[in-house]
Amino acid sequence: MADQILSQAEVNALLNAVSDGAIRAGSEEAKTREDVKQYDFSTQDRNRQGSFPALDMINERIVNLFRISLSGTTRNVVNIYLRSTEMIRYEDFINSVPLPATLSMISLRPLRGIAVVVMEGQLVYALVNILLGGSEATPSRILGKEFTRVELQIAAKVLEQFLEKMEEAWKPIFPLSPKFVRTELNPQFVAVVGGAEQVLAVPFEIQLETVSGLMTLVIPYSALDPIRRKLLASSYQAKDMLLLDEDTDLDEQKTFEQRWVQRLRTAIRELELGVTVDYGRTRLTVSDLMNLSVGDVIQLDASILDPLTARVEGIPKFQGSAGQTGQTIAFKIEKRVEPISDEGMF
Repeated sequence: MADQILSQAEVNALLNAVSDGAIRAGSEEAKTREDVKQYDFSTQDRNRQGSFPALDMINERIVNLFRISLSGTTRNVVNIYLRSTEMIRYEDFINSVPLPATLSMISLRPLRGIAVVVMEGQLVYALVNILLGGSEATPSRILGKEFTRVELQIAAKVLEQFLEKMEEAWKPIFPLSPKFVRTELNPQFVAVVGGAEQVLAVPFEIQLETVSGLMTLVIPYSALDPIRRKLLASSYQAKDMLLLDEDTDLDEQKTFEQRWVQRLRTAIRELELGVTVDYGRTRLTVSDLMNLSVGDVIQLDASILDPLTARVEGIPKFQGSAGQTGQTIAFKIEKRVEPISDEGMF
């Protein structure tokens, strides 16, 4: 065979050497390394470094909208802080939920998948106290007990406001329509994805003067795949998209495009470029270069009467002459260098 590496005679000689003991066969068991970990391909744990700038902007908008809405409902000053978004396995998140808590399943139409909104018990009790005329500093229930029907209804009302503001915050980026499905109190009954699936956990810390609690939005990573490109938009693009609404007319669209062009033009003008002026060039051997010393003269390939060439990032742009301005060497531009076409380069 043309692809055969060893001839038949060489193969026979090798087998005979092994049988005679001249060559030890690789019968030893492979040594295992303790630092080697098994990888489960079924987890679909892909490399997802980095964040979603547009999603971060959406979450910040949810904070502002929901804070105003909740402050009006409770007639108290409510502060909401966005904690850092975390990529985590769904199983690990569910196991870390402090009980009691409400776990509300939310559809993400038109996207596929179910999200979960988790409200800590301490937050629910504080909201119940305020809405029923009590003080948020005094818990109405002892942590660890189940919620009453009234407490669940109040939690559902707050969740309804949250979903309304969530839809409003998403509207400029994507027409997401979150809808309530049902609420569970046992995390084991909330199997929206497999335990090994990755989810985005977005915690909102709601502070009611002396009492604070978390409302965490959990979105399956796979549900965001169809709009990943939109969510990866830069912060500048995300801000501009948030300024636009789906009902924006043509004049506003034109204004937006002009504003974006102006911003791009300004950013380009602020770029710093390297400018060099060539006095001439020559070629030396390594031997000549090593023999150079102080006082040696290197002859260049340009005449003293030839115009000098100024290069911008290595590209010839101007021709002119050298001079002096005060105590500084200067270059006077006399004409532009015509760009070389692609056809002239070959």
